[in-house]
Amino acid sequence: EKGKDELTVEYGTGGPNTQEQAGPGSRKETITALTLLLAISIHVVIETFALGVQPTTQSFLTLFFGITLHKLIVLFSIGMRLLEKYLRRPLLVFFSFVWIGTITFIAGGAGILLDDANLDEVAKSLTTACLSCFSAGTFLYITFFEVLGEETGLVIERISAMIGFTIIAIENILAEVDLIMAANDSDTLKWCLMGSLFIVAFIMGLLPIWLLPLIKRWSEKAALLLSSISCFSGGILLGVCFVDMIPEAMDDFTDWQKLSGNDVKFPWILTGSVIGFLIVYLIDGISTFALRKQEEAAEKSKADLVAISMERLHRATICSMDAEHQLKINKIQKNEKQEYVSTLTLILAMCIHVLIEGFALGVQPTSESFLTLFIGIAIHKVLVVFAIGMKLYEKHWDNKKFVAAAMTSLAILTFAGGAAGILLQDAELDEISKALTTAILSCFSAGTFLYITFFEVLGEETGHIIERVACVVGFGLITTALYFF
Repeated sequence: EKGKDELTVEYGTGGPNTQEQAGPGSRKETITALTLLLAISIHVVIETFALGVQPTTQSFLTLFFGITLHKLIVLFSIGMRLLEKYLRRPLLVFFSFVWIGTITFIAGGAGILLDDANLDEVAKSLTTACLSCFSAGTFLYITFFEVLGEETGLVIERISAMIGFTIIAIENILAEVDLIMAANDSDTLKWCLMGSLFIVAFIMGLLPIWLLPLIKRWSEKAALLLSSISCFSGGILLGVCFVDMIPEAMDDFTDWQKLSGNDVKFPWILTGSVIGFLIVYLIDGISTFALRKQEEAAEKSKADLVAISMERLHRATICSMDAEHQLKINKIQKNEKQEYVSTLTLILAMCIHVLIEGFALGVQPTSESFLTLFIGIAIHKVLVVFAIGMKLYEKHWDNKKFVAAAMTSLAILTFAGGAAGILLQDAELDEISKALTTAILSCFSAGTFLYITFFEVLGEETGHIIERVACVVGFGLITTALYFF
C-alpha cells in the first residue's frame, strides 16, 4: 500500500498519462508565447520604420525621444509578463528579446533606406496606416486575452491597470514635442521635458521595490544574482564618473579658460574631484565615529545594569545569557544605524549629482541642444537611478517607505536642478560664470561618484567572477550609451 501511495504521488492518478497530458499544455504555452511575440514584433517594426523615414535630424530626434520612453514602458511590461508565464523557460524569454532587438534595428534600417530612396509620400502614408491598424488589433488581443483576461479581478489589479494607462497616456502627450517646437516655444519644451525626466527618474528609482522581491522568489541563486546586478550598477557608475562627468568638467573648465583668458596649468578638475571624494569620505567617517561612540556609551551603561542584576538576583547563568542576547540585539541595531548613515551619505552624493545634471540641461541655449542633451541624460538616468534604487532596496528591503522617499527626493531634485538651470539661462548670466560654476560642481560631483562606486557598491561584494564580469558589462553598456549620445 505504501509503495502504491508513493507511486500515486509520483505519477498522479492518471499514471504515465499525466506526462502525456503535459505535452499539449507545454505546446499551448509555446504557441501563446509565439503569438505574443508576433504581435510585439509587428508593433516594433512599424514603430522603428516610422522613425527611420523621418526626413530631418530634428524630427528624427523628436520622434526618437517619444519612442524611447514608450518602448521602455511597453517592453518592461511585456518582459514581466513573459517571465511570469514562462519562468521555467528563461531561454525562451531571452531569445524573444534578442529577436525584438534585432528586428527593431532591421526595421529602422529599412525605414532609413526607404527614405533615401525618395518613395512618394502617398505610398509611405498608406503603408504606415495599414501596418499601424493591424498592429493595434494585435495589441487588443494581447491586452484582453493575455494580460487582463487572466487576472483575478481584485480592486488593486484594476487600480494598477488605470495607473498603467495613465502613465502611457502622459508619455504620449509629452512625446508630442514636435508641436511645441513648431510653435517655437523653447521654454515650454524645456519644462515639459524636465517633467518627463522627473517621471523617468521616479519610475526607474522605484522599480527595484517591485522587481527585487520577484528575483528573490524566482531565482535559486538569488544572492549571487543580486550581488551581480549590484556590481553591474557599479560598472555603470564607474563609467559615468570617468567617461562622462570628469571629461564634461574638463570641457567646461577649458571653456572658462578661453572666455576669461586664464591659462591655468594646474589640474584643478582632477583636484576638485579628489576633494569631492574626500569630503564625502570624511562626512561618512565622522558620522560612523560619532555613532560608534554613542553605541559604546550605551553598551557600557547596559553592561553595568546587567552586572547589578546578576548580583541581586543570583542568576548568573541566566543573566549571562540575557546579556549576550542583549549585546547581539545592540550589535544588530548598531549595524542598522550605520546602514542608514551610509545610505544618507549615498543620497547626499546623488542629490549633488542630479542637481548638477539638471542644471547643465537647463542652461542649454537652444531647443535642439536641449533635446540632444536630454536624450543622453534620459538614457543615462534610466541606468543610474535604477542602479541606485537597487542598492538602496538591497540594503533596506524591510523599509520600503524609506527607499521610496529617497528615490522620490532624487526625482524631485532632478526637476529642481533643471528648473534652476532654465531660470538661470533666462537671466542671461555671462558665459564665464556659467562655465566656471558648471565645472566646479561637475568635478565635485565626480568625486562623490568615486566614493559611491568603490565604497558603497563594489567594496561590499564578494569578488565572485560573475560579479566582476557584471561590472565590466555595466561599464561597457554606459560607455557605449555615452559614446552614441
